[in-house]
Amino acid sequence: MVYQADLVGFFRTILIIILIYYAFRILFRVALPFILKFFAKKVQKNFENQYKQQQGFQEENIKSDEGEIKVTIPKKPSKPKHDGSTGDEYIDFEEVE
Repeated sequence: MVYQADLVGFFRTILIIILIYYAFRILFRVALPFILKFFAKKVQKNFENQYKQQQGFQEENIKSDEGEIKVTIPKKPSKPKHDGSTGDEYIDFEEVE
């Protein structure tokens, strides 16, 4: 059997496509602002958390009693000990004029 497209079926298909198109437009006009607000709030909370963490870190470094002096000395990297296995020798010398 060979089916022939009739004019009513064609118009029904076009009508369904148009209805779906307008339904999506209406849906996005209603739902899109809610979706954008949700993501904007989420991003804002992330920025606030990062800001609070950064401020907390700075306050920890700044907090000290008035008049108190805090000195921090960075650790110097330790010199590697010479085990003599490489054949190199370290000779301590002074330059003579």
